[in-house]
Amino acid sequence: MKNIVQGSLITTFRCNAKCNMCNIWKHQTKPTEEIDPSYYEKLPAGLRINITGGEATIRQDIDRIFEILYPKSSLDASGGQIHIFDAWI
Repeated sequence: MKNIVQGSLITTFRCNAKCNMCNIWKHQTKPTEEIDPSYYEKLPAGLRINITGGEATIRQDIDRIFEILYPKSSLDASGGQIHIFDAWI
């Protein structure tokens, strides 16, 4: 049986929601503080990656991140920005 390593990749601490159970929106990152997508190309094969955040889809380059990590990734999002993936569906 093949072992698969799973992990979460927090792409941002920005969020446009103010959920009661979370206060991440009180401590948001600036886009300049976030990791450049080219670094994600260095992640080893064999991973299953959950792309998350704050609200991962708030990043202007989330499509590039998803392109780099697909098909080994899934997306955890509120859905408020999900229209950006229309081209993928």
